[in-house]
Amino acid sequence: MRYEIIPGTELEAARICFGTAGVGASVSEADAFTLLDAYCERGGNFIDTASVYSDWESDVKSVTEKTLGKWLKSRGKRDSILLATKGDTLIGITCPKVD
Repeated sequence: MRYEIIPGTELEAARICFGTAGVGASVSEADAFTLLDAYCERGGNFIDTASVYSDWESDVKSVTEKTLGKWLKSRGKRDSILLATKGDTLIGITCPKVD
């Protein structure tokens, strides 16, 4: 895995970021855990998420971040993972569910 230092920090982020849209919905929790484990085993440390990911696929709000939180806690990896998230989402806006 190749890494880049984030400018202005001492943080080294993997050049390949693991995107989590679909995690906890179209990607089951078990499959997500397997994929995240494989990513980390190969040196990955940079995960992208958002509170609205998978809201269009699930009746559970923030299911992606909740699933990611379970994985981080169960693996004890919170101190070794860089999380990218979005803070500019509209709270209370319902995304249409896609069939």
